This record gives sequence, C-alpha cells and structure tokens, in this order.
Amino acid sequence: MTVLRQAESRVPVPKLCRGLGISQATFFRSKKTYGCLEVAELRELRSLPDENRRLKQLVGDSSLDKTILQEAVTRNGKARRAAPSRNLGSRVVADVRAAGMTRSRPQAADS
Repeated sequence: MTVLRQAESRVPVPKLCRGLGISQATFFRSKKTYGCLEVAELRELRSLPDENRRLKQLVGDSSLDKTILQEAVTRNGKARRAAPSRNLGSRVVADVRAAGMTRSRPQAADS
C-alpha cells in the first residue's frame, strides 16, 4: 500500500522498484489488484484466509462428530432415533471419544 502511495506522489516507478527489489511487472500487478482498495479493505482481505481456515476446521469437526455418533449408533446393533429433547451435543461426542470409538483422528492431550 505504501508503494502505491509513493508511486502516486510522482516517484518514478523504475526507481521505486529498484529500491524495493521488485520487478515493474510485480508492481503493476499489485497496483491492478490492490490499487482500488482502502486500508481497511486490505486488512479485511488479509484476514479472510484465517477466517476461512477456522470455518473449514469447524465444518471438519462437525462432520467428525456426526460420523462418531453414527458409529456409536450402529455399534449398538440397531439404529435408534434420538428424541429432540435429548442432549446429543458435545457431551455425548466427548463420551464417545473417551470410549475410543474415533476413526483415525488422534486425541489432543489436555494442557
């Protein structure tokens, strides 16, 4: 962002690129990509991969919990329907994990 501001203040692009050790193609590609963004938008853009990683982890954990619960039900010999009022949340999943009914996911050690 600072580089783009320096270029806007009439610093010659070749001199600017030499000082930063980047090619002019890199400069113009960055200008095309980030030139129209404000600082706040750029910060948000940089935080998106972290948020995406966190959301993917939540989905993965949720899918694992569903698989564990399905395995627990099928290991009982017959599928039972759970009443909607029963707590099938994290406590049941934790009990199933403690019983060693997980697939190939290692248990995290409590610190």
